Amino acid sequence: MPRCRQEKTGRPRVIGSAEPATLRRLVGDGVSITEAARTLTIGRSTAYGVPVER
Repeated sequence: MPRCRQEKTGRPRVIGSAEPATLRRLVGDGVSITEAARTLTIGRSTAYGVPVER
């Protein structure tokens, strides 16, 4: 039986919709990405995957 087009497959997202904006704000304020990831309790690799102006 084919899957519905609306059904998502794969691993669920780690971060919610508000966390990328918070990460960008923290990095914009001069906090390192590592410290910002620790503050948001997400992994460094997840934080580096978010497009941020450094």
